[in-house]
Amino acid sequence: MVTIEWDPADLRGLNSALLATMPENFIDQDLEISGKKVKREASVYPSDFPGNTYRRTGRLKAGWYSRMVQGHAVAVGNVVDYSDWVQGDAQIELHTYHGWRRLRSLIEEELDYLAKRIEARLERIWR
Repeated sequence: MVTIEWDPADLRGLNSALLATMPENFIDQDLEISGKKVKREASVYPSDFPGNTYRRTGRLKAGWYSRMVQGHAVAVGNVVDYSDWVQGDAQIELHTYHGWRRLRSLIEEELDYLAKRIEARLERIWR
């Protein structure tokens, strides 16, 4: 015969560890941090280039947002109508040449860091 006895304190600890891994208690916090980081990086204007006659208005920088959305997700984007041509998937070659970062590449880079942060937090919880 095998008997297993659980100390109620151990069960409370296990319950706390499980609750800590629920999306609303765990992943959402990291997603929000990542969204804000991507927004901050997307808002950086590249250095001006010699001979540029265009006067920057700051509209593109001001148009960036990061917000949590339903379903444990974060939305990062820009409300300015021309943002897709400057930093989106429709980015024109001129803007690539002048150093504008694409939103998609910023997100892909951040996903690597996000995965590492989540893995490290899970390791701390389950130790």
